Amino acid sequence: MPNNKPLLSACLIVRDTGNYLQKCLASIKNIVDEIVIVDTGSKDNSVDVARQFTSNIYFFKWIDDMSPARNISLDKANGEWILSIDADEYLQPVSKNYIKEILNEPRVIAYSCKLRYTRGYTAENGNLFLFRNNHGIRFNGIMHESIAASLEKLISSGEYKIGDCDLFFDHSGWDNNVGNKYNRDLKLVQKELEFHPENGMLWNRIALIYHHTGKKELARSTSEKALNLVRKNNEYLPVEANVYALAIQIGYSEPNDVELIVDEALAHYPGNPTFLYTKARLYIGKNEYDQAIDLFRQLLILGETEDFDHSVPHQLNLFNELAYDGIATCFFKMKQYLQASEFYLKALQYNDKKEYRVKSNLCISLAESDKNQCCQ
Repeated sequence: MPNNKPLLSACLIVRDTGNYLQKCLASIKNIVDEIVIVDTGSKDNSVDVARQFTSNIYFFKWIDDMSPARNISLDKANGEWILSIDADEYLQPVSKNYIKEILNEPRVIAYSCKLRYTRGYTAENGNLFLFRNNHGIRFNGIMHESIAASLEKLISSGEYKIGDCDLFFDHSGWDNNVGNKYNRDLKLVQKELEFHPENGMLWNRIALIYHHTGKKELARSTSEKALNLVRKNNEYLPVEANVYALAIQIGYSEPNDVELIVDEALAHYPGNPTFLYTKARLYIGKNEYDQAIDLFRQLLILGETEDFDHSVPHQLNLFNELAYDGIATCFFKMKQYLQASEFYLKALQYNDKKEYRVKSNLCISLAESDKNQCCQ
């Protein structure tokens, strides 16, 4: 008998996501066989938008916990595989034949997908959006809900593995209603901290919210707490590089304090592009230009090879514009004006800023002036 079971079910939970749900569902409609929507109390047009794509719409009262709603969507899915994404994420074009091909791998239980969370940053690997419809796979976690714990149990038997795929998603949720998201996230993280008070990543999330809502002192003290918990737990997971990144971004009263944290971060995460760039800028501040240039050149190489950890995001312009600008600044300060002009023009190729043209022309003028003085 033929198997009439759908191959792939898309599962989403939504609430007041009408601004971007259309884009999300339109991006996946041609590669999934079923769309399941669980609405947790929308007051906008989210349900009307969803009805344009599916009749499989269910309602679940929001209880300040992501996982139950996610798991309801899994319970309602009929597909052999699940694509679980957020309503503010959308898939870059991919063929259905490719989907069929990767879902035919017998030993793969889930696929790691790429997500570009913020425009202008590198994509993050390790997002388990695509997985088998298996009753042993369920979400856990109030705020940062995940199927990772379920997968570990199934993978430990040796029967299954996690595969890599080319599915690439973009995130658009921070483009709208940022304040509402911060308020919701703060409530959920605080609730999850009741169960996991020693989790540095949760404290880091609170510090980030404080930072973006202008509560500078709370952000700084909470960031310090997060960093101390990472040190205490002594695991230094790849994602915990974000804790160091925020601590550096928030800053401290003394430059030496920042440099100590940057050096500590590089000791645990060598080759991290964000930390390399920050260290290079600190070298400039200490007039150690040769060391700074070495790090900026290393960033240019990393941009070509992409040989760095992709589990955390990095600004894309670190690998071109900002690296060239950094080298140009070093040569300028060393009064090597022609070299400085050359690298300002290289930065200009990636960002047509008037500033780079002006600096390049200034460098040429200074070089000519030095030449004339030497000839006198």
